[in-house]
Amino acid sequence: MRFAHNTKTLTGAVAITLGFASAALAAPAPEVGDIAARPEQLTFKPFDFAPPDGDRFRHLLPGGVVVWLVEDHSLPLVKLQATFRTGAFREGEHETGLAAMTAAMMRQGGTAKWTPEEFDQKADFLAAIVTSSAGPTSASAALDVITPALGEGLDVLFDMLRNPRFDEARLVVQKSTAREEMKQRNDDAGDIADREWDFLTRGERHYASRRMTEADLAAITRDRLIAFHRRTWGPEHLVVAVSGDVDTKRMLADLGKRFAGWKAGEPKAPWPPVGPGFTPPPGLFHVEKDIPQ
Repeated sequence: MRFAHNTKTLTGAVAITLGFASAALAAPAPEVGDIAARPEQLTFKPFDFAPPDGDRFRHLLPGGVVVWLVEDHSLPLVKLQATFRTGAFREGEHETGLAAMTAAMMRQGGTAKWTPEEFDQKADFLAAIVTSSAGPTSASAALDVITPALGEGLDVLFDMLRNPRFDEARLVVQKSTAREEMKQRNDDAGDIADREWDFLTRGERHYASRRMTEADLAAITRDRLIAFHRRTWGPEHLVVAVSGDVDTKRMLADLGKRFAGWKAGEPKAPWPPVGPGFTPPPGLFHVEKDIPQ
């Protein structure tokens, strides 16, 4: 097979390359006196930074909800995150995994107004990202949306927060996914190390280290999700953060209306959460794991 070469093109490319090389060689080299002899002799211009006054961005809604709001009109985007005082530390005996499953099903299980499929379609139509999750000592729900769709995006978010459906069919899928994840716990050496570290530092029954069992998963029902949500996902101790292309006064007024009438769950939730009460044993610990390579 023959290849035809364009000699003019190659000649031009070589000329351009040589031209760039000549320009680089012609650039003046830094003088020796401009380079410090040792790292500790390097000098830098002072960096002046004045931290913003946080009180300017803190607002308190009539119902007691704290809102931190920062306007940023550089892009037509808005991000809102609500942080709740719930999580694994609010779980009762034999309820391990209930907090995380409740948060997951709030997003996956639809609402009183929309089925799970309709909820997904609505969020996709608005090009909005709606999430909910729970950890050891907090849970959060978030909305990322473009400014023109902010009103409808808030409708979706607050319907999820206040009126989750916890669809039975979606719960079966979510529990099946959790069961498969449990089966794969020992497949990754890093996951094993994290788990054993938690056990060694906090004990196996502390809320931040315990792992869900098959019995815990089987005990999670729609009724238990509803009860946990009603008990712990309330506006008490709630903190909301908003940033983006919004008007402060209008946003606060809108949020005030949306939080109105939302009944509190358990206002006297334990805080701070109970410590582990566990003394880590000293020693060097090793976990054997066969990894085929």
